Amino acid sequence: MSFKSPFMGKGENMQEIISKLNEFLEGGSVSMSALARALGISPGAISQFRAGKYKGDNAAIAAKIGAYIDASAKKAKEFAASPARDEIFNSRDYKMANFVISEAVGEREIALLYGTAGSGKSTILRDFAAKNPNAVLIEATCHTNANALLGELCEALRLEAAGSANAKLKAISSFLKTADKVLLIDEAEHLPLRALEDLRRIYDFSSTPLILAGTEILLKNLVGRNKELRQLYSRICGKWAMQGLSKEESDAFYGTGIFAHAKGNFRASEKLHKKSVRLAALNGCAVGEGIIAQACGMVIL
Repeated sequence: MSFKSPFMGKGENMQEIISKLNEFLEGGSVSMSALARALGISPGAISQFRAGKYKGDNAAIAAKIGAYIDASAKKAKEFAASPARDEIFNSRDYKMANFVISEAVGEREIALLYGTAGSGKSTILRDFAAKNPNAVLIEATCHTNANALLGELCEALRLEAAGSANAKLKAISSFLKTADKVLLIDEAEHLPLRALEDLRRIYDFSSTPLILAGTEILLKNLVGRNKELRQLYSRICGKWAMQGLSKEESDAFYGTGIFAHAKGNFRASEKLHKKSVRLAALNGCAVGEGIIAQACGMVIL
């Protein structure tokens, strides 16, 4: 099969597109199902095309596949300019937050991490969960009411607890009483009073270490206007207010110039650093004040 579509790359024939497709799928970055959804065609059509048995418009499907693969390659090349930062920076916040968490785990108590959005709370909890297989991480949302929270805990603990919320709470507490687990609740500022009270009762029944993390709103919620959560707040053994990166820490991790714009916020620093590196690669220059200033105007910090 050597028919050449005007939409194919220069010098490419149908067999070359098929070979490129096979190589792309074998790379594993995108499944055939995901590719089919992206292109708006069926996985069956792609399978037939790969086998040279597609009965439809081969030129059209080849053009779509070729363009998608080329665009993916271009994107990968561009993003390679921005180094992946899978490592965790051993900042003051990281050290102190982990100190508070470790203390709570060792003493089987409740701890609190709070700070502005983007200060690194979620990163610290995910890092702890990745390093501690007995950790149970729940990420709350604005839809996480008491019943939803109990359901998520049952699912995470693989408990088949049907019935009332009280039955679920008792089942969770009974299981945790004899299990070496650590509960991590991220975005806990979204939790309503009843959900927070359920966490307190689970802790009371099981003495399972409990780490709550959220914005300053969480701290206000725990204090309460009328001290509704006084019993939960009084059980907190340690807390750490996220400080953000110091200038020295920011310079060490992201290079000079980032701190002046991001003010030590992890998320803002990460976004600005990535954009700056990509802009520098685009312009064939080093990351400097001019590039950082331009990048600053292109991201929301």
